[in-house]
Amino acid sequence: MTTLNDTTLSLLLPLTTGTRKVSKLSAKQAVVLASQGLLGLNDDGALSLTDKAPKAVKAHYQALRQERVDQAVAYQLGALLTESPNGVKHRQVWEAIGRDDCSRSEVLKSLKALRKLGAVQTICPSGNNFQQRWVRNPEYVA
Repeated sequence: MTTLNDTTLSLLLPLTTGTRKVSKLSAKQAVVLASQGLLGLNDDGALSLTDKAPKAVKAHYQALRQERVDQAVAYQLGALLTESPNGVKHRQVWEAIGRDDCSRSEVLKSLKALRKLGAVQTICPSGNNFQQRWVRNPEYVA
């Protein structure tokens, strides 16, 4: 997926929302969008947004949301692990953040990212994933 920088996003947002027409783009702006696969020619030979354009905007905002969830998970997990050094379940982290503020999958992605960094590790006392607990990695140096 294309990572949108500020310039590309400022060009693309008005086009995807319909507040600006593709025909009003300068040649330079059109080339910038076309080089990223966000603008192309339709069947009539006119410039138009590709199917990739709205998907790129959506993915951009999902990535921003995930960054906010990552920060909230890191903060709440730190607080929860201070209280419970034997580990916490993902549901405790999700509820501490607020179940209405983020989804379960966003919390799990954040926890997995922290595990990939080496900050936390998972302990599963049995083969059941629902008993998986997240604990601090004693070897992690911040």
